[in-house]
Amino acid sequence: MEDKNLYNKIMLIVLCLIAVLLCAGMYSWFHEGSAPLEMEVPKVQVLQLEFRESGRLPESVVLEEDGICNF
Repeated sequence: MEDKNLYNKIMLIVLCLIAVLLCAGMYSWFHEGSAPLEMEVPKVQVLQLEFRESGRLPESVVLEEDGICNF
């Protein structure tokens, strides 16, 4: 009988701990999560690729072999 009471006490403590951590996480999410993050954003160079269909390019530029375009 004592083992069952000890098990119940441990499970109650675990449940309370989970509830406290859940409440703390939700508080942090709603109150501090709305503040803007102060992080340095590195400058990057954006590259843009264009795909042109082989029908628009001269045949000297695109050679199709087995469905593969060679430039």
